Amino acid sequence: MPAALIDTTPVCYLGNDRRLVWRPCRIWRTGEQQIFAIVTETTEPTMSIETAAGTIRLTLEGLWRPLQVQIVEHWPAGTGAGGEHYAEQFLHDGQIGWQHVEEASLRQILGSFDASKPTGDPLPTSRWATV
Repeated sequence: MPAALIDTTPVCYLGNDRRLVWRPCRIWRTGEQQIFAIVTETTEPTMSIETAAGTIRLTLEGLWRPLQVQIVEHWPAGTGAGGEHYAEQFLHDGQIGWQHVEEASLRQILGSFDASKPTGDPLPTSRWATV
């Protein structure tokens, strides 16, 4: 049975220019104590999700505590090197690393997620409150 999509609220972090950066984030419940998040890069010219990986991880872990958080970065075509691709974040000795993930592997865990897949276009930030 595919995992249940439970949240589509964008994740927010502070960019290099000290402005808030919003990125699409989709979250599925994959187990009793685990969620699976896919954070999508956009074409907006600011700090990338890869550069902000530690901040994104801390944000999602804080919001979803005590659940375990598995994070995959999604790079749509036109937002990074090469075509569309996915990379799973992992922690090793306190450092974040990445490992390529095939879309077919994600479909085995999440089922079809095309209906909720962001395009990579910048988000209209006026939709969310800022502090």
